[in-house]
Amino acid sequence: MKIQSLAVLFNVATTAWSLPYGSLKVLQVGENEVIEVPESEKVNLLRRGIRFFDVTKHISSLPFFKKEKEPIVPVYSYPTEVSNKEVVDGLITDIDKDCMYKNLAKFTSFYTRYYKSECGFESAQWLAATIANITQGVPQDILTIEHFDHKEWKQYSIIVRIAGSMTPEDIIVIGSHQDSINLLLPSIMAAPGADDNGSGTITSLEALRLYTEDYLKAGLRPNNTVEFHFYSAEEGGLLGSLDIFTEYSKTRKTSESNAATGHDRVCI
Repeated sequence: MKIQSLAVLFNVATTAWSLPYGSLKVLQVGENEVIEVPESEKVNLLRRGIRFFDVTKHISSLPFFKKEKEPIVPVYSYPTEVSNKEVVDGLITDIDKDCMYKNLAKFTSFYTRYYKSECGFESAQWLAATIANITQGVPQDILTIEHFDHKEWKQYSIIVRIAGSMTPEDIIVIGSHQDSINLLLPSIMAAPGADDNGSGTITSLEALRLYTEDYLKAGLRPNNTVEFHFYSAEEGGLLGSLDIFTEYSKTRKTSESNAATGHDRVCI
């Protein structure tokens, strides 16, 4: 009887997870492989270790999903040697591990950061407030904070934009996702997500703090524009980042993004 009750609860919770979305979802599971599944099947794929992009909203708008022509991929000449090593070494010595652990403890204290949940929205609010506190005092013509709202769920993404002084049209993106998920019952069970991806978010947060304290507040500016992205809904199929870069593609920002790095499951 207990097993049957658990099975019923599991089915109800999984169904509830899919209620906001009635139609099939289009998922890219490989370079040339796209499948259509119900919303509830997405969590089953994650349980099996199958990663995917949920391109349902974007398959007709993003150029790399269009089959009629090949996308134009910019070619850049990247440095072949490490520069500014002394500056980087100085920043490393200023890493505040106690601050990182404190922020991680708070970030994982939310019952879940599941992007469809109220707790997920509250965790985004805490993250946004922490970012605002870290960057306080930097002029708005240099640094701006954007709450990127998503129509289908409440948890928003956050973009911290530091304007470049020489080539502001060239963008360097440092990204991490802020949401978490419990793969058994996403809508019901706890998902503190210390590893995935509290560790990556807090690493980006500390990098932003160092950049602000040791660089921006010292009157220095990057040559290129630097953006720190804190994505919502990565666990739903990179939904948050897809929304952002779809918007960027409309303003040609995707062709101007020279480099990007992502922090996911970082050893602190």
